[in-house]
Amino acid sequence: MSKKANYFFISLKACIKAFFSFGITFVLMLSCVFTLIWFISSTVYKNDILQPVTVAVVKNGDEAETNIALKFIKATDSVLSVCKLTEMEKSNAESAFKNGDVSGIIYLKENFAHGVYRGEYNELNVTLRDNGSIAVSVLKELLKSGEAYIALTEAGVYAISDTASVYGSKISDGELRKAVTKKYMQIILARGGLFSSETLSAFENTDIISYYVSAGIVLWQLFIGVAFLFLYNKEHCSFERRLKAAGINKISCGIIKLLNISIILFASSVTIILLIGVLSPNFTDILGSKRLDEKVVSYLILLTVSLCIASFIHFFGSAFGKIGLSELMYIFASVVLILVGGYILPKVFISNTLNDLNSFSPAVFWHSSALTALYSYGNISMALKNILLGGVFFLSGEALR
Repeated sequence: MSKKANYFFISLKACIKAFFSFGITFVLMLSCVFTLIWFISSTVYKNDILQPVTVAVVKNGDEAETNIALKFIKATDSVLSVCKLTEMEKSNAESAFKNGDVSGIIYLKENFAHGVYRGEYNELNVTLRDNGSIAVSVLKELLKSGEAYIALTEAGVYAISDTASVYGSKISDGELRKAVTKKYMQIILARGGLFSSETLSAFENTDIISYYVSAGIVLWQLFIGVAFLFLYNKEHCSFERRLKAAGINKISCGIIKLLNISIILFASSVTIILLIGVLSPNFTDILGSKRLDEKVVSYLILLTVSLCIASFIHFFGSAFGKIGLSELMYIFASVVLILVGGYILPKVFISNTLNDLNSFSPAVFWHSSALTALYSYGNISMALKNILLGGVFFLSGEALR
């Protein structure tokens, strides 16, 4: 076995020993990171979804047109996303509103739909609980929108009716009003086709759990990187000088250390991913829907992320190891990257000043790479970018060593 291979396995053994020498700290760190991820993701997930409120509908009479209109409104997407309409007797509805079981009551007068259709003035009484919830506020806006549509229709009916009476019309006033109302209602009911929908997310257009699991993988690699900075202290540098005499130069030593750190970072991350998939079925299925070739690309991207973070560790170890500041400077830089990169709070919640630094933050690309590898369909170009960025860190570290 060659001298370089011997040094590789000796160095790998030392890295594994350092990795497990964390002992209780290792376990606590793992537990804290993913407990934090679970807590943040589950809490924000619950708060992020707009929970529809229950609204009671009290009818006065059993008009067929009102029943048809009510059934149609109940099935409308804009209504379903905000509230659940439940028909109740007046006494039951008011009792439920008082107890907090419903967030509002809509009172429909007798022959309400027929009156609207004929263009008659028809007052609609609505009682809402002003509890400051987003759903109730959205419901208010929905009611205002409906009111505006009805007002617009009535204005159009009256305008056409007045015009016809002034200039004369062969069509009766009643038939004219019905025709205009029908035309307006056709446009209003088809209003969904007038708009294009776009879903915006603070979590890079993915779900919250996927966002924080991928962030947790990168966080883990950054945290555990402290364990390998012993490879750059004064004692190890003295040992490398003796290796140089044996024919193993400085660049070879750096590459061997880089490979050893990368292997352990990658292996530990894959283990965590597999554990999440087995122990936490509530999490989004990681890599589950991918073909074999897509999984290979995903693991390759994760491997290059580990290689890039290992180069990041190599840079700080090489730059500050001899003077004993490597751990302090590395931890400080990692914390800054975590805050700027949106690992705790998404970037949309971070100040503009910190967001301006995102363009220069490698942690943003690491997170994006991990997210793509785990939950999307990555490509080789992403892996090449990680290798290129890692090469910059490695060569900078070698230049400062």
